[in-house]
Amino acid sequence: MVFETLFYMAFRSPYTTVYAFMCTVILCFLFQVLFFRKIARKNNISLSFLHYVGIGVFLVYLLIVYRMTGMGTLWDIGRYEAIVRWHQIHFIPFQNQPYDLPFTLLNIIMTIPLGFLLPSLWPEFRKLSKVAITGFCLSMAIELSQLLNHRGTSVEDLMMNTLGAIIGYFLFAFFYKLIHPLTPLEPKMKSSSFIIANEGVFYMIFSFLGMFLFFNPQDVSELFRSVFGIPISEAVRAFMNRLWF
Repeated sequence: MVFETLFYMAFRSPYTTVYAFMCTVILCFLFQVLFFRKIARKNNISLSFLHYVGIGVFLVYLLIVYRMTGMGTLWDIGRYEAIVRWHQIHFIPFQNQPYDLPFTLLNIIMTIPLGFLLPSLWPEFRKLSKVAITGFCLSMAIELSQLLNHRGTSVEDLMMNTLGAIIGYFLFAFFYKLIHPLTPLEPKMKSSSFIIANEGVFYMIFSFLGMFLFFNPQDVSELFRSVFGIPISEAVRAFMNRLWF
């Protein structure tokens, strides 16, 4: 019930979901086109189609995390009585168990894919400490952004998100050893380019910044109706009729 409620809150409007996805990928796309590809060519690095598919999956995953956590954005500033509400910060973990048990499990489950995808897509992440630190930093960024909106900021969430990333890494290591029993998990060769070696980190930074800077948490359907006076579904239908007829 908890998971269904959170998923509905995050994705109840398909228009808002598309809008959020565009915010997530726009800076990542510019980074890929304007910087990464040029640097990859200079370093004689060619990436496969499957790698780009994996990046797409990774960005969709980040979108789900951003929406389900209700991260704060620049548009939240000024919507509430104070920019930071200290009573929403919970420094002591596990105060409300077992009431918060479903949310604790969700916080663990939510970042397991992060710990699995990072080393799957980028060999530079095939080290537990780097995955754990990355999971911690992503969780910290989301928790700090929630100071701007009505969501609570909790040390417990930070701990559980980091634990989830660690579990995801161990799942990757388990499957990696099953498929490559004689190959060391730690890669022997690493890129000399800082941008190439940290491609995954840049995607996380730019996807987060895209959501933070461009995503207005007000539902797109409600915003469209308030501005234009008609539901967005009717506007889309009218546009398609003009396009075809």
